[in-house]
Amino acid sequence: MFPANITYPNDVKLLNTVREYLCQKILDVKNTYDPKGRVRTVRRTAQKLYLNFQKTKRKSKALIRKTRNKMIRYIRRTIGQLETVLTRATTLKTWQKEQIEAKLKVAKGILSQQVHMATTRGTQVANRIVSFHWLDVRPMVRGKDGKAVEFGPKAHVALVDGYAFLDDAQYESFHEGIQLEHSLKRHDNRFKKQPDIVLADQLLPRPLSSRIYMVAT
Repeated sequence: MFPANITYPNDVKLLNTVREYLCQKILDVKNTYDPKGRVRTVRRTAQKLYLNFQKTKRKSKALIRKTRNKMIRYIRRTIGQLETVLTRATTLKTWQKEQIEAKLKVAKGILSQQVHMATTRGTQVANRIVSFHWLDVRPMVRGKDGKAVEFGPKAHVALVDGYAFLDDAQYESFHEGIQLEHSLKRHDNRFKKQPDIVLADQLLPRPLSSRIYMVAT
């Protein structure tokens, strides 16, 4: 496991990150064709809402739900505003527009997931996005003491005579037992032989399973 350098995500913080990006891009894009014009994004009101939420030490479920629903409405509004200014920004370079549209797509995905959880009163959603700027990161339930959930890619590394071979790295969780079998095949392809020794933690029902295995050639 390679931990991702992100703050521990929560719904309100994630939505606020999206909102701040959208508001800033609305201003940047609008300034390319109308520097003196104004777009009412209620930026200060939304920022005050978020700061008050963060300052509250004991956050009740009702407060979290209420704040999240307001953030959802702010983001829905700013997405429409950003799409409007993009259609008017004829002087914007193609690569700049493509970058903004890519982030806009991510913002819509986050909005869709948050709306789904808000309407169903659930806490889980498929392929949940936990970082606006690091889209590939996914939560992995590990069940460890003090760290039930980890974020970052999961890797399968082979150590051979002091050399490390990265056999696999995924942002989605995978079964180490199955991956070890693939790693042994890769070892055979590299050295034209099977390892003399395999040291691995036992993980039932498969006898040979580990995140890292050591072999002697």
